[in-house]
Amino acid sequence: TIAPVDHKRIGLMGHSLGAMTTMSIASAHGELLAGIVPIAGNGRMAFDAAALPCRAYAAEYDFLLPASAVRAGVERLQNAQPDAQIAFKLVEGAGHVLIVNQILDEAVAWLLEQRR
Repeated sequence: TIAPVDHKRIGLMGHSLGAMTTMSIASAHGELLAGIVPIAGNGRMAFDAAALPCRAYAAEYDFLLPASAVRAGVERLQNAQPDAQIAFKLVEGAGHVLIVNQILDEAVAWLLEQRR
């Protein structure tokens, strides 16, 4: 038996390439999602942040996908979409991989609060 899916609570979370995939899916199918959490992704964000809440995490010591790129992407969306529901979260002392352990509980809790 499969439990019914609450279509008002579908969210996406991804790390690194998964974060970029999350943002790509949000761009193509954001109307189906309650929220997204890209973790240590890049700054290429192109989705309706006024309709889709987003919490973007970046690691202070991420030399693969720098926090400055994520911050710039968030700021571009905030400037382009004044009603954007997007937050940038810098995780101090974290690197590209260990960021997940540091924020996973907080990120999941936030995502579970989101409703479409």
